[in-house]
Amino acid sequence: MIDPRDVEDGCEGTRVGRRLVSAWIGTAFAQDDAAAARKQWREVADQARPRVPKLAALMDDAETDVLAYMGFPAQHRAKLHSTNPLDGSTSSP
Repeated sequence: MIDPRDVEDGCEGTRVGRRLVSAWIGTAFAQDDAAAARKQWREVADQARPRVPKLAALMDDAETDVLAYMGFPAQHRAKLHSTNPLDGSTSSP
């Protein structure tokens, strides 16, 4: 598990800080089902709250939208992708 103190120290906008926060939040996406993902999301937000309250508040507000894809069957989740035209991962060269 990632230590919240490391996230606090790394949240100064540095590349390392962003990677650390991303990895910490990413643990929710590694869960097998929606209930486990929500539980992990809440744990991360609650651990962040004392040290990084802005991050925790953002996570509180975004939880439903960010984890919405977990409502789809697991075999469909791998085929979901961004519809954001700025997201280069779905555009062809």
